[in-house]
Amino acid sequence: MSSNIKKRKKGLFFWLTFCFFFLLYLIFYGSLAYEFGFVYIWGVGLVASFFFAWFLSIIAFVLKNGSSKRG
Repeated sequence: MSSNIKKRKKGLFFWLTFCFFFLLYLIFYGSLAYEFGFVYIWGVGLVASFFFAWFLSIIAFVLKNGSSKRG
């Protein structure tokens, strides 16, 4: 049961990070959608946000596992 909770926390961290980066992207670059097109700007934002959230999830996972093995 505790492994199920850990999986949810990992997933929640990823999706919260993803939403944060996507909203941040839209705040700064959302106005470019009128010039370049909504599909293009949203596509770039989704891919970039997904990559950053994925990368930070891996770093958080490695740091958490590294610190638990030491102690």
